[in-house]
Parts: sequence; structure tokens; C-alpha cells
Amino acid sequence: MIRLYTELKKQAKKVLERNSKKHNGYSYFVSDYKKYPFQFYWDSCLQAVAMSIFDGKRAEDEIYSLLSKQFPDGCMPYMTAWEKPSFPWSIFIKAANWIGSDGRANLSTAPMLSAFATWEIYKRTENKSFLEKVVPELAREADYLGVQRDLLDDGLVVIVHPLESGTDESPVYDEIMRIPRPKGLRWLSHFLFYAKVSLLMRRYRSVDYDLEKISNMELFLVEDMTSNSIFTRSLRAMGEILSEIGEREAARIYIAQAEKIAKRLEEKCWDEIDGIFYTRYGTRKERKFAKVKTASGLLPIFTGIIEKGKVDMLIEKHLKNSLEFWTPYPISFVSTDEPSHKSGVLPFPWPTLWRGNTWMIMNWMITIGLLEYGYKEIARDITNRSAEMISRSGFREFYNSFSGRGYGARNIGMATSIVDMIERCSS
Repeated sequence: MIRLYTELKKQAKKVLERNSKKHNGYSYFVSDYKKYPFQFYWDSCLQAVAMSIFDGKRAEDEIYSLLSKQFPDGCMPYMTAWEKPSFPWSIFIKAANWIGSDGRANLSTAPMLSAFATWEIYKRTENKSFLEKVVPELAREADYLGVQRDLLDDGLVVIVHPLESGTDESPVYDEIMRIPRPKGLRWLSHFLFYAKVSLLMRRYRSVDYDLEKISNMELFLVEDMTSNSIFTRSLRAMGEILSEIGEREAARIYIAQAEKIAKRLEEKCWDEIDGIFYTRYGTRKERKFAKVKTASGLLPIFTGIIEKGKVDMLIEKHLKNSLEFWTPYPISFVSTDEPSHKSGVLPFPWPTLWRGNTWMIMNWMITIGLLEYGYKEIARDITNRSAEMISRSGFREFYNSFSGRGYGARNIGMATSIVDMIERCSS
């Protein structure tokens, strides 16, 4: 394993160097230098954490570039085009109403991973001035999500279209989007999904992306498990960052907010019978569970502050269950006993994403949570199988949970998170 880990680190460094770009004095990572010419929010955060193993200054520069694109209200765009995209992306993003004239995604935030990434980078660089420089932007982002995105008055972050979750076409959103899956349509359903996202964005643009008006439309108001789990963890990181720079009173406020949201998740999103967390959606008057078992429902493990008994149930009943998430190459994003689960992908016209398969960002976050809750052997097992999968198929967008075969982009920076997993499990 040591030889495999050493080789993976060398390869990961090459991927990060290839994905690194410069524009107007900023350095930024694209998701894949051949396929995706954008700085995607959480891809950027993951690559920054991985790069901190090799070059702390470059990792810090990534956070600077990411936060430089923040909107005045604190919203962080989930994707940014630093340079004008070429064909076919130029046509696609215009038709989908995704990106404004300034290159930033329109009203499209992402799960807040920036504060956690910042704290992890600092633990390697110990550069306190870095923390002091980025705290104002991080605080604006946290306050935007915690206040302006509490659209259902539950104390939870609400996303207004599925791309804001980072898990785009997850079957969690089928019922909400009224997509006739998994019964048929195949690639046509993929097209229908993005057509509906485009229509949502058109409706939002008609009210100038005003959140109050969008909330009143009640088209897509979702208390998403991925978004809220990651936000909770980043609030904890905000507390650690502020405490480190001597702002202890502000630190206590963010930590208390993290604990409050974790409690809300337990009260509002935990299904006692199924023993798993479910995303909720609806209106101000009525909420429903989106009852589909995905790795998003396991992600509260990443918060580190969910009740231990619930974590134990998530692990024993679901994560380690070979009929659900514990595939030969875990963790399958969609439980394998769900009708919407798909192994592999259709090659044309594009692969349908987040319908199953193994995604490194989920493995990375859940592994971090497992280590914090004391499940070191399971964390090491996931890390070892992930390393084997990447060594066979390369740094891919996602992987077949049964064969380990890689799909999608071939130089995906998100998969370099394996080096961080290796470091954590080796310590």
C-alpha cells in the first residue's frame, strides 16, 4: 500500500498542476483542464485542500481566487468562467441561463465548503495572516446562507434549484422536479432535467433573482441534506478559525449555530423508522420527505456533532450494508436497493450524473466523519479501496461502485482528495 500511496501522490500533484490556471493576477483550478473550463466551487475547495499537501501557498491562492468572486450579499457562485468559454460550452451555458455577463453563475450558490477548506489548509501552513485575510468573506458567506437562505423558517439552508446541492441529478429531486424516472426515458430524462433547470432560472430571472419573490413562487424549496451537512461543518470551522485569530466571542456564536443546525437536522430530517436522514421539500405550510436513500443521507456524519447513536445506526444499518451503500468500491451514492440506482452510465449524449456510482467527494467527507467518530478501520477500508480504484482508472469524475471503472472527465481535480484521505488515515 505504501508504494501505491506514493505513486498516487505523484499523479495527484500532476493533475493539480495541469488544472491550475492564471487570470488577471489570480490563480485558480478548473475542474478538469480538458473538459470543464470553469472554477467550480467545491471542486476548487477540494483541490485546494489536496494542494496544501504539496504547496501551501498555492492552496491559499485558490481560496483567495474563489472568494474574489463572491457577490456583495455574501452569495458564492457555484461556478465561474474566468475566461469566455469556447464552443460548445458557450452555447450550453447561455441556453441554460447559468452564467451572467460577469462570468459568475446566476443565483447559484453551493454547499459552503470554503471555511472547512480554509481551516484544513491553515493546519498545514500555520499562516495566521491567511486566516485574517479571508475571514470577512467567509463570514459574509456563512451569514448569507444562515439568514437569507432560511426560506422555510426552519433554521435550515434552502436551495432553490438542484445544481445548488452539487449533486445535480440526484434521484432525491425526481419527485420535486416531476421527472418521470426511473421508469424510462433514459438520456431523454437527462435532457428534460436540464431543460427544467433552465426554465427555473428563467422564472427566477423574471423577478431579478429576488429571494423573497422566489420563495413565494414555491417552485423548488428544498432543505437539502448535502447543503446543510456541509454548512454545519463549515460553521464549526468558522468557530475554529475565529478562535485561532483571537475572536473568541464570534467563534462561540458560529459554534452555537452549528450545534443548532445539527439539532434541527435530527428533529426535522431524521426518519426514526428507516434510520436515515432525508432531504425535505415543500412550502411554508407543508413539508415532505424526499424518501430516496443516497449518500447525502449519510453525510451528517461529516458534521461531527450529530448524536452518536444516530451515527452508529447510519453506519451499521446503511453504510456497511452490502445491499445498500457498501459495494465492492464504496460508497455508492444511491443505495443499490433503490429503483433509481444505476450502475455504469450511458455513453450518449452525456452520462446521467449522481444516479449511483462512487464519487470521491462523498468518500472524502464521510471518511473524515468516520475518523472523528472513531470508526478508523472503516475509514481506512474506504481509503484503501478508493486508492485501488483510482490507481486502476485514474482521476475520474466518478466510478462504477462494483467494477471500479472510471467515467466522465479524466483529469478531475476532485479525485485528488484521495491524498488528503491517505494523510488522515496514516496519522
